[in-house]
Amino acid sequence: MKLAIIIFSFSIFSVLSCNKASWLDKKPNRSLVIPTTLADFQALMDNESAFRDIMVGEIGTDDFFVEDAIFNSGTDYNRSAYTWSDDLVNQFPPHIFGKCYQAVYYTNIILEGLEKVSRNTENAAEWDRIKGSALLKRTMAFYRLNEAFGQVYTTAGSNKDLGIQLVTSSDLNTITKRSTVKDTYQHMINDLLEAFSLLPERTSFPSRPSKPAASALLARIYLFMENYEKAFEFAEITLQFRSELLDYNDFNPSSTIPFADFATNKEIIYLSGGNSSIFSFNNDFVDTLLYHSYDNNDLRKGLFFRQVRPNRMLFKGSYHASAAKFVGLATDEVYLIRAECYARMGKKNEALEDLNTLMVTRWKKGYFQPFTAPDADAALQLILNERRKQLLFQGIRWSDLRRLNKDPRFAKTLIRKVNGVEYTLLPNHPKYVFPYPFDEIVYSGIEQNPR
Repeated sequence: MKLAIIIFSFSIFSVLSCNKASWLDKKPNRSLVIPTTLADFQALMDNESAFRDIMVGEIGTDDFFVEDAIFNSGTDYNRSAYTWSDDLVNQFPPHIFGKCYQAVYYTNIILEGLEKVSRNTENAAEWDRIKGSALLKRTMAFYRLNEAFGQVYTTAGSNKDLGIQLVTSSDLNTITKRSTVKDTYQHMINDLLEAFSLLPERTSFPSRPSKPAASALLARIYLFMENYEKAFEFAEITLQFRSELLDYNDFNPSSTIPFADFATNKEIIYLSGGNSSIFSFNNDFVDTLLYHSYDNNDLRKGLFFRQVRPNRMLFKGSYHASAAKFVGLATDEVYLIRAECYARMGKKNEALEDLNTLMVTRWKKGYFQPFTAPDADAALQLILNERRKQLLFQGIRWSDLRRLNKDPRFAKTLIRKVNGVEYTLLPNHPKYVFPYPFDEIVYSGIEQNPR
């Protein structure tokens, strides 16, 4: 009962934090229930709803579209975000921003509480695992926040460009200024390195962080920094721990939830669910050209999508096995990271070997013809194409657009047509960074992102 009360009380805090202007302005009554034991901390971290990711950038990607009637019935925020409108500056909902920081607040409570629990011989393994888990979960939250509200990482600009508020205290009276992009990334890396040293290789439940989860997230973050040597290093470490892949031939494409049993999904390294600010799960149709890019013998075409009308496809392939999107970490992504790093380092054969190792498990048996390429650049293009098709609706596409736009070979102008009007988002436009809610700017005095 005590553990249930702890979860319930913190859920109340999250509701309270969504009803006012600034998440920093909330002062929940922490005397209701204060987690004080290792069991308390673990119970809080096992409350998935408290740590559910908010994929802010997903609404701006080119992976889906909505029909005019749905667009017209949407909120001002949804319509503005969907069309990359300047009006978004005054329409970003404070409650969504508060939910983004919700996991940060909970992990700070845990990390501060751990300092009051003596680490000894009997509890050392559990103490270390809980601290490592909290560090990883906070880093995942910071990563999501930065990909929405932080400037895009560049080697030249990371020292001066603005990242996010790196809140490391549960004291809601403390006002935190924005860090630079460089400091934001370095903070995430430092926390993940510490988490890696503390976490076990395996955990009882896929929703609990592990050592390979920390290395997989490090590989992802280094990839977005374009530090391909480090991204390769941590992808390699991850695959030494976990290299299993599903055979998609074992799944039923007519099933409404093909990957229903996440507990036995051997690709999942870390299970995490996410919600996006997209209009509605049943109205977000998969981009038609993207859908038709899957070969008829590619099993993902049946496992990932269901047709509701001609040229109207909905996504059903989440590894989370629910209405929530899978936004965790899995071996398919790690293979693609390592393949991309190989290609960028000029190692064409190794890059294609990783790509083909993954892709043969995605096609009907006997139909897959291994990818070939004349050089590493051509292999890189193949890998990036399959990355988009494999990691669909995992909250990664917005980040990929941000980083790939810096390379003229992969830069893409996004186009949407709504009510007969065409809207565009040019590569490297400031609108690839979401504005902070107006009330947060007023409360904390932080600098707003340009539009």
